[in-house]
Formats: sequence, C-alpha cells, structure tokens
Amino acid sequence: MKHTISFLLLVCITSQSFSQYNNRHQQLYNKQVDSIMQINKQNQIYLDTLWVLDSSLYYEMIYGATEFTHAKSYKVLSRNANGNPLTTSDLVSDTYPSIYLNSIYDSLIYFDGIMVKKHYSNVWDSIGQVWIDNEYQEYETFDLPLEIYNKNFSNGAQQYYYGYRNLYENENGKIKTNVYSTFIPETNSWLPNAKNVYYYDELGNDTLLMIYTWKNDIWVDSIKFKKASESNLLTLIIGQIPDTVNSTWKNYVFFSYSYTTTSKPDTTILKYWSTQNNSWHDNFKTIYTYDHLDRLTNRIKMHYEYSTQQLENYQNYNISYQEGSKTEIYQSWMMPSGPWLNQSQYYTSFTTEEIVDTLQYDTWNSYTEEWSGNDRTVNIFDNRFNVLESTQYYFLNNEWQYGTKTDYYWSPFFPNSIIDVPANTVTVYPNPASTVVSFILKEVASYQNQSSSVSIYNLSGQKVVEFPMVDGKFKWDCSTEKPGLYIYSVIFWGVNYTGKIVVNH
Repeated sequence: MKHTISFLLLVCITSQSFSQYNNRHQQLYNKQVDSIMQINKQNQIYLDTLWVLDSSLYYEMIYGATEFTHAKSYKVLSRNANGNPLTTSDLVSDTYPSIYLNSIYDSLIYFDGIMVKKHYSNVWDSIGQVWIDNEYQEYETFDLPLEIYNKNFSNGAQQYYYGYRNLYENENGKIKTNVYSTFIPETNSWLPNAKNVYYYDELGNDTLLMIYTWKNDIWVDSIKFKKASESNLLTLIIGQIPDTVNSTWKNYVFFSYSYTTTSKPDTTILKYWSTQNNSWHDNFKTIYTYDHLDRLTNRIKMHYEYSTQQLENYQNYNISYQEGSKTEIYQSWMMPSGPWLNQSQYYTSFTTEEIVDTLQYDTWNSYTEEWSGNDRTVNIFDNRFNVLESTQYYFLNNEWQYGTKTDYYWSPFFPNSIIDVPANTVTVYPNPASTVVSFILKEVASYQNQSSSVSIYNLSGQKVVEFPMVDGKFKWDCSTEKPGLYIYSVIFWGVNYTGKIVVNH
C-alpha cells in the first residue's frame, strides 16, 4: 500500500509541475537543435543572421590513449521556413570507426516559431533493418501536452523492454485529465496505471486533484488532494486516501507553502497523518533564503527524527555567486548533533546565465578533507554564442583526462531565400516501396525551360543516385538497395524539395 501511495504521490507531483518542466525542456531542446541562443533577451547583439546547427560529431577517447575515435554523428536533413529542423538523423559507429549504423531518426512539426508541436522518434532495428516506433510527443499549445510516450527499444535484446505513456484531455487551456500507462512488450499494448482528474476555480487555480488506479478493469479511488491558494499562490495541499471500512476519506499527507514578497517560497512543510493519535506529525521542512537579486542562496531541509521526536537538520544546499560564475555545495547533517558534512560541489562558469562555458563536479574526500575532482565539461563558443566544441574530462590518476568530445557545425539561414510553393509540387509513390519509386512534378508544362533533377541519399549521407528528370518524371529502381530509410532531393525552379522514402523488400 505504501509503495502504491508513494508512486501516486510522484505521479501527482510530476503532473502538477509538468507545465513548468515542459517549458524548460522545450527551451533546452530548442537551444540545442534550433537557433540555440535567444541572445537579444540577454541584451547582447546577435550578429549577422540566424545560424542553425547542421550537424555534430561525437567522439570518445580510446582507452589508455590520448586520442579520440569517432563514435556518433547527428545531422539535420531538412528545415522549415523558420529554420527549424523538420527531420534529423543520428548515426553511431560500430566497433570500427569506418562502419556506421543507423541509430535514431526524428521528424518534427512546429507551431509558428520554434516550439515543437509534434515529435516522432524512431530507432533502427539492426536485425530487421527497419525503422520502428519509439517515442512521440504532441502538444495542443506551447505548454499544453496531448500525448507523450517512450517505448524504449533495446537493439541488443531486439525488443521493447519497458515504456510509459501520458495521455491528456484539456479544457479551456488547462489539463483536465491525465492517464498514465505502462508499455507491455509481450502484447505491444499500453496498460493503464493511474489517472489524474483536475478541478479549477474561476481564477484558473486547480483546487482539487483526484487520482485513480486501474484495478480489475475499472478506475478505483486512490487519493485526492484538496488545494488552497491565496493571491493566486498555492498555500496548502491536503491529501486523503479512501477509508473503505467507513466509506469515506481519511487524512494522509499535508503540504504547506509560505512565500517571500517576491512570490518565491521561503518555507515548505510536509506532514503525514498519524492514525494512532489522530493528528498531523512532521516529516520534512524546507527553508529557502534569497539574496537582494532574488537568487536562491541557501536551502535547508529538515527531517523529523522519531527517536528525538523533533525536526533535525538533514540536507543543506548553498549557492555563492561571483562575477560570471557560481558555486553550489551540497551537505548532509551528521546525526544527531552535527556538524554539516560536505558531499558534492558544482562549479559553473558562464558568459550569460544560459551560456555555460565550464561545469565541474567535485566530491568531498573525508580522509584528506578536500574536494576531489570528478568530471568537468568545457564548452567553446563562437562570436555568435553558438557552441563549437564541448569536451568532457574525468579526474583519473590525480589528473584531468579526456573522456568525450562533441564538435558542432553551423551555417547561416536566410528565410527570404525560401520560395513559397505548394507542398504537393512533387508526387512520390509508392512509399514504402519494394522495387520502383516514381517521381512526378506537377504543372511541369508551366516551366518548360526549367531543368529538374533527383538525388537520393542514404542516412549515412552517401549519394545513392542522381539523375535529371525527363518531362518532369523519373523512376528509381530500388530493388537492389538495402531496406531502410532514404532521403530524396528534387531540384526544380531553383527550389530544393526533400522527403523520405522507406524501402522494404
């Protein structure tokens, strides 16, 4: 029972903060594969035009040597008019760097701007030599999800080994229901696990959250959270679980929040209900401290100790800020009377808050009573703040040694150079194909003097075939090609039309 409730609490907390997480996730995602940095927001001057990431190369250090071997590559195969990737590929090397295998193939659909509306991700089945479904994301608006899942295919085991899925129903710009399911590889189906149902007040605050579990093919009451807000800020949550004996609800968990004048939490308290004396007892208390710039400087977490029947120090998190850097130190409390013991430390150096050039992680050596290096990441940027190189080091044999390195390749993107043309200018069929693929240009008669050509590439970037089109037509014999995904490029009227073809024999 406790395991079930703990899981449901996690589902609740995760769902409650999903919008914030989703926004941050999307920001980080777009920062990596799109225009990377919104420098104007940092009051910097963005030079020239929009620069976009075309590809990257990932390297790993050869064991026992100081040289790297090529391990992975990433490519943008096509873009939309805003410069956003529409399709991307991920290639990995086999034991020998001259041999490459498909890894991941992504297709993306965007809202206006840079936010992803739909994201399809497929992984390569090296035995079946086909792309198979693996991940999917879809959003109703920038921060309102519709469906998210991950099946987690194992190429080594040649099977899906676990997965999760979240389905959302939205109403008036808010999440109304959220169903969490787990993937069953044996039946290739989703098994419902938990369902959240949200209720809102006239200000849009979710005042009640009902959580159900799936048992014996029906939804069963599991826990409910009553919420209270003040000035549109969440102040408390009371969780209750079913009392099956009396057919009512009984108290289970209690969260309370208090805030500074800047709407940042200064204290949070977690309590559990004691059935022995019918009262709340403390479990965790967290105290937050901020500086004059509203930056978090300290967070102390206290835990209720049953032996002393009082709250004792548990975890301490300190942040110190310097010009262009910050240091974060995590400490634990030596029970029962202290002191604080160092555990880990993060040092971050940045050009702006979101442009990190150095991140180092250290652990505390209790014998020497000093920080010991663990790993370090160093990023190199160009004058447009696009990352050119990211190198990770590991602290081995009392020195920093190479671990991995990624090189990034950028190119300018000029939206005005894209001609607005109908999407159905090129017809490609059949797709998937086994023997022959036909390419037909529509309305060719209007452009009698314009040349056209077809190029077809495999996902390693190798050109398989290139031929001019005759009267706007071309047939590709794919019967001798390896099964898999191919990219076609049709040049017509100075415009490059790209797409994908699946070859199955």
